[in-house]
Amino acid sequence: MCLFAMVQHVFLVNLGWEDDSAQSFSEEKDVDGITWERFSTKQQVNKINELWPSANYQPK
Repeated sequence: MCLFAMVQHVFLVNLGWEDDSAQSFSEEKDVDGITWERFSTKQQVNKINELWPSANYQPK
């Protein structure tokens, strides 16, 4: 599991944990009101390529 923050321009797109045991995308708010997301590597790759198709991102 790793912490992943994706920033688009100056806006934070998501903040969360890349976790291959995640069965589906989920999110929860912490005590400070920050939304934390949990997602698999595949879900994250799909999101990156959806936002930036020219990147054609493929994880190693």
